[in-house]
Amino acid sequence: MPQDSRSKSLIREVQRHFPTEVRTPSEQVTEKTHRSDRALARTNETANREVQRLQDQARMLLAQAEHLEFQAEVRRKVREARCQFSPVVGRSYFLYEADQACTLTMIAPEEWDGNAPYGAFLAEVQQLGDFTWNVVRSCRDPEAL
Repeated sequence: MPQDSRSKSLIREVQRHFPTEVRTPSEQVTEKTHRSDRALARTNETANREVQRLQDQARMLLAQAEHLEFQAEVRRKVREARCQFSPVVGRSYFLYEADQACTLTMIAPEEWDGNAPYGAFLAEVQQLGDFTWNVVRSCRDPEAL
C-alpha cells in the first residue's frame, strides 16, 4: 500500500480566479478604425438627410391637411350664410363674417370704401356645376387683400 498521506477527493478541485478590476485595452487608432469612423460618419449624414426630408414632407402634409380643413370650414359657412340672391354657377361670390354670422355677397373686399359692413372677409367662392363650392382665395392667402 502506497504511503500517500493525502486523501484523494472524488471531485477535482479547480482553482478559480476572479478578476479584481476590469480593464479595456487602450484605444489604438488604426487604418481600419479610421475607415470605420469615416463610414459611420457618412452613414449618419445620410440618415440625418433622410430624416430631414421626411420631416419636411410631414410639415408639407400637415399644411395641406390644415388647408383642407379650412376650405371645408369655409364651405360649411357658405351653406349657412345669409344670401339675398340665387347664386349662379361659375360666378364669384364673397363670404364675410361678423359676430359668428356669415353673409355671402357679390361685392369684393377691394370694392368697399373702408371696411365691409358684413364684417371680415373670409373667402372668395364659386359655385360649381354640382352645386358644391370652390374656394378661389381666402383671408389666409397673402394676396387676398
